[in-house]
Amino acid sequence: MDRPLISHPANPFGADPLHLEDHLEGVANRAQTLGTGPTSEQLYTLGWLHDFAKAPPQFQSYIRQEYDGPKAEQQHARMGSL
Repeated sequence: MDRPLISHPANPFGADPLHLEDHLEGVANRAQTLGTGPTSEQLYTLGWLHDFAKAPPQFQSYIRQEYDGPKAEQQHARMGSL
C-alpha cells in the first residue's frame, strides 16, 4: 500500500501530517486571490506547482526521517527552484 505524499510532518491545522495535496490546494487558493481574470488562473497554477519537488521518494523518505542517502538528494528547494 502506498503512503500519501506529505508536505510537512506536522499540520498546523490539526491533522498530522499535512498531506502534500492539501498543502498545494491551500496555497493555490490563496495565490488565486492575488489576481483577477487570467492572472488569477495563472496564480492558481503556480500555487499548485510551487512544491512539486516534495513528491520524489528521496524527499518523502527525508521528511519521514527514514532517508539515508546523499544529502543533496533529500532537499526539495534546489529542484523546486527550477
